[in-house]
Amino acid sequence: MKPIVYFLLLSTMIMGCKEALFEDETRNPEYVFDTYWKEIDRNYSFFSPSRLDWDSLYQAMRPMISSTVSEDSLFNILTKATDVLHDAHTNIYSPHGIGGSIDYFNKYPINEITLDVDVYFESYTTGSIFDYGKLKNSNIGYIKIKTFEGLAADFEKIDLLFEALAITDKIILDVRSNFGGKISNSQVIANRMADSKRYVGEYRIRNGPDHDDFSEWISLFVSPPEGITLLTKPVHILTNRRSFSATEWFILFADALPNVMVVGDTTGGGSAIPVFRELPNGWMLRISNTQIRTPAGKDFQNTGLFPDVPVWITTADEENGRDTILEKAME
Repeated sequence: MKPIVYFLLLSTMIMGCKEALFEDETRNPEYVFDTYWKEIDRNYSFFSPSRLDWDSLYQAMRPMISSTVSEDSLFNILTKATDVLHDAHTNIYSPHGIGGSIDYFNKYPINEITLDVDVYFESYTTGSIFDYGKLKNSNIGYIKIKTFEGLAADFEKIDLLFEALAITDKIILDVRSNFGGKISNSQVIANRMADSKRYVGEYRIRNGPDHDDFSEWISLFVSPPEGITLLTKPVHILTNRRSFSATEWFILFADALPNVMVVGDTTGGGSAIPVFRELPNGWMLRISNTQIRTPAGKDFQNTGLFPDVPVWITTADEENGRDTILEKAME
């Protein structure tokens, strides 16, 4: 083999090895863990309120990681680290599952039963986003909002439901076990309930390397859209601990309105808007990245939003098929 050909072949082999080593390095558990820790350190918004020492957690958990740790073990370690944050908006997404506060909601009663339509409703129609109907022996309309995920145009269709229930004296909006979606969609509906432009709170975004680096506070308002028939009659919103995330923002928006009353249980306590980061091995990391202040000046992270009228479904009520939260709202 001629020297120049041998040199070119050797160079190609070396470059190929370097590329392979680099690919392996990005999947190295030590590199993945360090990247994970840095992303949360740089983006997480609740270090100061929680008084969590993230540096100490690194020192405690980093020795568990080596280049020979399996993917399954790495996932379990990252899950344990994320659990410490006690934040259902901060998670690891991997082929091994979803890690981080996965039992967040399990310690609370659901406070919702499967409604017996025949018992409670004179008429009832189901849909992908909304169920709606008229309650028996009353002039009360009912709308179940199942999610805030989807296109804004899908949520603007609630105008048709308001029109269908126009003859009712009041509306019950049921957002129990609605885990959220897009905040903008929750505002589409809240704006249609607003009598005027009203301040509902403010939020700020984590934007720097220090744990207390944030943007300026950004004010939040609800405001009635032009050319839309508004829902100005009395509205009761049904809540439980699984009313979470964008659903809580909807409750925050709506509860500032004079015609709204919240009935049921405290909400889930997920106030933050999360950001997403990709880890070197392809796993996704979701991180709470904002703080919010209600008009009373408090963030509802972990604590949730308290109802105006607290009601719980007892075990006996559940066994008898009684939705006492709905019944209280009907009263």
